[in-house]
Amino acid sequence: MIELILALLCSASMAIALRLSGRTKGSRYGLLVGNYITCVLIAWLSMPEKAIVPANRAMWTAMAAGMFNGFIFLTDLLLFQLNIRKNGAVLATTFSKLGLLIPVSASILFLGERPTALQMLGMLLVLAAILLIHLEKGEAKASFKTGLLLLLLFYGIGDGMAKVFEHIGERRYDGLFLFIRL
Repeated sequence: MIELILALLCSASMAIALRLSGRTKGSRYGLLVGNYITCVLIAWLSMPEKAIVPANRAMWTAMAAGMFNGFIFLTDLLLFQLNIRKNGAVLATTFSKLGLLIPVSASILFLGERPTALQMLGMLLVLAAILLIHLEKGEAKASFKTGLLLLLLFYGIGDGMAKVFEHIGERRYDGLFLFIRL
């Protein structure tokens, strides 16, 4: 529960920092690089084994999955920044979080997982939120809908890669997967 709260706080602070940095004439890339370096350091410190030269097939799998996820992660950050500029922090943050629908749906369809009634209710609420945002005619109306859909898609793929690695990789290389993906 503490990890979830910390993840939410970190995500919200990133959106706020990107929004506030947009008020100045400077580039937001320094903020993204700082975020990236922080994540790499935390991943490195959390790795039980610090070896990053692949010694076996399982390590290669972790590195390949991590590199693909790293590309997705970088694309997420760039799309997030673009969407904050075009659509505002609220819509960008909302659609990035709605990306969770993709790995949840894939787990149900392809892995045979069965959601609980509460989880189904949550997914229905998410779908209702998408409809409300899409149909809203007020101030928060999206000016770059394609960007929001790409943001949702890429965040969903990025979140889903952990589940993919869970099935194709070995748990002992979770730290390496996280380190390489950053």
